[in-house]
Amino acid sequence: MDQIIDRCSLESVWEAIEAHLLNIKRAAVLEVRNYPQPIAGCDDQIPALWEKHDGIAAELDRLYEARQIPSTEYRGAAIAFVADCSFIDDDQKKFFIAHASE
Repeated sequence: MDQIIDRCSLESVWEAIEAHLLNIKRAAVLEVRNYPQPIAGCDDQIPALWEKHDGIAAELDRLYEARQIPSTEYRGAAIAFVADCSFIDDDQKKFFIAHASE
């Protein structure tokens, strides 16, 4: 029973991480969509916006993969994911890791 409770509380951490990344992804999509029409050969910013978008998509794929691991490794996978994610700032990392460690 305790494993089920632990898994449920960790599941809410995974869901919070996913929501955070999806919000960043939505913002990146809007940023690209609302970006002014580039001038040929003069626009260096749009590739960086696409790189950010692609990076977030890759992190979401990594998150979905990490969530598929066996329950005995679930807590460690959550902590490792958060620690390694470049789209989660230090304060958010502390928050997510503290909640995953409970």
